[in-house]
Parts: sequence; C-alpha cells; structure tokens
Amino acid sequence: MTKDEIQQAIVDALGQHASYTSRLSSANVNEIIKQFDTLSNAQIRELQEILENLSSAELSALASAKYTTPALKEFKSTLDEWMTQITAQLQPIFVESAIALASYEASYIYRLADKKAPAISGKSLYNQAKNKPYGGGLIVDQIFPNISDQLRKNVEHVIRDGISQDQTTQQIVRRIKGTKAQDYNDGLLAASRKDITTEVITARNHVTAISYADTWKALGFEYVIDLATLDGRTSKYCSSIDHRVQKLDENTKKPPYHRRCRTVQVGTDKDGNL
Repeated sequence: MTKDEIQQAIVDALGQHASYTSRLSSANVNEIIKQFDTLSNAQIRELQEILENLSSAELSALASAKYTTPALKEFKSTLDEWMTQITAQLQPIFVESAIALASYEASYIYRLADKKAPAISGKSLYNQAKNKPYGGGLIVDQIFPNISDQLRKNVEHVIRDGISQDQTTQQIVRRIKGTKAQDYNDGLLAASRKDITTEVITARNHVTAISYADTWKALGFEYVIDLATLDGRTSKYCSSIDHRVQKLDENTKKPPYHRRCRTVQVGTDKDGNL
C-alpha cells in the first residue's frame, strides 16, 4: 500500500470505530436516562401527594418559597432528596462505563498501531480525564450536579407559577412530567433528558481523547493531528482545525472542543503523516 492508502485506511478504521463507540455511548445514555426516569417518577409522586394535602395558606407560602410548616418542610426535603439522588444514582453508572471505555479505547489504539497492549488501567485513564477541563471548561464530576441544579430551579418555578395561576396539582405535575400523548417529551424532564444525553456523550468523548493522547505518547509519538468528522453537522471550529498538527505535550489542545464534538486525534510525525 502507498502512504496515502495507508493513511486513508487508518482514517476509515477510526471512522468505523467511532460509529461503534457512538452506539456504546447511546447504550450508556439510555441506561442513565432509564434510572433518571425511575427516580424522578417516584419523587414526583411523593411531591404530588404532599401538594394535594396543602392548605390554601400553605400553597401561598410555597408560592413565595417559604417552607414554614411541617408539610412544607417535608415538601422541601423531598425535593432536596430528589436532586441529591440524581447525582448519587446516575454518577456511578457513568463512571463505571467511562472506566471501561478508557481501557477499551487505549487497547484499540494499540491494535490500530499493530502493537501488543500492556496492562492498561482504565481507572487511571479515567482519573486523568476527570481532573482536566474540556469543551470550554466542563468538568466530569459536575455533569449531574449541574443538571440537578437546573432541574430544581425549573421545578420550583413551575410549581410557583402553577399555584399563582390556580392550576390543579395534576396540571402542575403534567407540566413537570409531560403527557403520555406526547410520549412525555413536553415536560420539564424532557429537557433534563436532553441535557443528560448531550453531557454524557461529550464527557465520554473527553475520556476517549485522554485515552488516545496517553496511548499515542506511550507508543512514542511526539505529535498528533486533529481529524474532524466533516459533514453537515460539523462545527465551524472543527472544520477550521481539521488536519492541524500539534506537539503532544501538556499544552496540546484536545477534543472535545465543544458539546457533542466528534473530532479525534491521531499520532503523527511533525509533518502530519500518520
């Protein structure tokens, strides 16, 4: 094979591999969202029961964000528990999958380079990724706390607004959960599911990028080249840096450069030859 044919073969292999890892990410997202729905539905039922038994005075207090009675304090406690459990239950699912992903991706690069892989610590690679910002300052450990913070604000706003408009408890709950007729895509929880999907996929791409960089360095490469996925969904930034060559060190800029970034880096020589 010529040099150009070899380079194209590597690019094609990476493209096929990216499609496979995308399916893995989708499976991880689905598992997390399933747990999110189970948790949220249970907590909403408890909140609904409390709401239905509040007096007019307590509803007025709740609309003013005042938790002054035992029932209102129970309401706040249930809301607090819901948001706390989002991180407590969803983070471990993500972490377990991300550690396995890190190990798998490092092993893949060794296979691509036709080298025997040494013992690989997925946990060590994941810890590297966990401690480095990505995509404009995102941090892995903040994914679910950020999602729960935003959800809490939205839930509180809907409840206060619903009370001020004399909506029934059922109407308020529908605004949070959505309706069966719309497959529950018309409520607040739909926005949280979308956030989970975007953030988990982006974080997993970050784990992959760290695993790749660590492995290319272990294989003796001193440079990496950015390879963007060029199609109708490619960002302007990734289009502009496609085939950019960088020195592989602590200052190397790594994908994901933005949410849902699909750019990858490959070991190369200083002239960009794979």
